[in-house]
Amino acid sequence: DLGSAMDVNMLRIAAAAIGSEQPTILDIGGGYGRLAEAVVSWFDLPIRYVLTDMIPVSLVGAFDYLTRALPECSVELVIDGPMPEDCDIVIVPGWHEVFRVPNSLEVDLVCNIEAFQEMTVEQTGWWFEVSDSLLNGHGAFYCSNSRAYHNRYPWPVPHGWETAFWSETPRAWTTDHPSALFTAGVGHEDRKVLRELSDTVNRVL
Repeated sequence: DLGSAMDVNMLRIAAAAIGSEQPTILDIGGGYGRLAEAVVSWFDLPIRYVLTDMIPVSLVGAFDYLTRALPECSVELVIDGPMPEDCDIVIVPGWHEVFRVPNSLEVDLVCNIEAFQEMTVEQTGWWFEVSDSLLNGHGAFYCSNSRAYHNRYPWPVPHGWETAFWSETPRAWTTDHPSALFTAGVGHEDRKVLRELSDTVNRVL
């Protein structure tokens, strides 16, 4: 799956840019866990993975799939109540309190792969606000979505985020299907490296 390989590489680059050696990753609209499996399998860093989705059958499906696909990992499905601290992969619904109560969840990287394109403008805006709060001024946000599908509006990127990477990619199946990496609180030298990377990737694509 070349799309998953690209996503994992971008997240790994983002982890290096923000200086996180054991990042917590939030996957918005994670579905059955395709990206979660790829990240856990291919990352060369220890991670904590939080997968969220608004569709109940996706939550149950993700728990079943990831439990079978990654038997060496601890996987928990938490509908309500506190998040476990010592779990490799936590699956929570989008209505869980960690997305509404300040300081109840800290993350380093946020990603959304082909889920914003199916949401309303209001839903997308809410998730960007939540992500900004969870990153708390330092981290990265990776996004790969069509903007020529259901949701055709520009992404409401929070003030203070910087665009480190933006490109139409091989995944694109519409005329406007960018993959983008945004950063918050990343130093000048790291931004320079990310810009050079962006130029290189764009030349390849």
